[in-house]
Amino acid sequence: MSYFAKSIGGGSSLSPVSVDRLAQVLEGEGLNFGYSEDRSRLGGYWGEHLVEFIFYGEANEVLQIRAHWGRPLSADRWTDVLEQLNSNNSERIWPKLYVDREGGPTARGVSLSKDDQEEFREFLDKVSADGFGEADVGSRDGDGLAVMAEHAVDYEPGASDEQLAQHVQCAISTSLGAFERLDEAFPQAVAAWRAEHPDWSDE
Repeated sequence: MSYFAKSIGGGSSLSPVSVDRLAQVLEGEGLNFGYSEDRSRLGGYWGEHLVEFIFYGEANEVLQIRAHWGRPLSADRWTDVLEQLNSNNSERIWPKLYVDREGGPTARGVSLSKDDQEEFREFLDKVSADGFGEADVGSRDGDGLAVMAEHAVDYEPGASDEQLAQHVQCAISTSLGAFERLDEAFPQAVAAWRAEHPDWSDE
């Protein structure tokens, strides 16, 4: 059943979204990024966190920007993490935050399962900025927690470059803000991650 006419929200000045268009927008924003092996998605590191740009839908009209809080956190902190994420989701519009067990259904979808590691490391090797190739993608022994932040928009009517740029800026800035609050709530996890990555630099 259709509740709205297809013409609603359309506009001749809007163009279909695509990986190539998004790449041009990211370049225009001066951002470093890389392609997956099949060039179907983009990604890179902002600060100490991996961000992916993924297209969904029959015509790849839905752009989802998904960020990973890669800190090591044991599964026994599940309730503590849920409280933090629920507070963020109830008090702020963006981003959507959620948690899964490493290797769980949603974590597998974001390349955190062991089966996805080889493919994703190849993806990271293609990222142009220094230091991305050897970065940890967040998966450890599979008994920890994976926290993700997402901001998705359906661009079926198309989008302008300005709209895409705003989507990128909003998704990255709000995700990093949420991760800063998680870092404050779980300082031991931050210390553990940085101890594992003494030479890390995002410059």
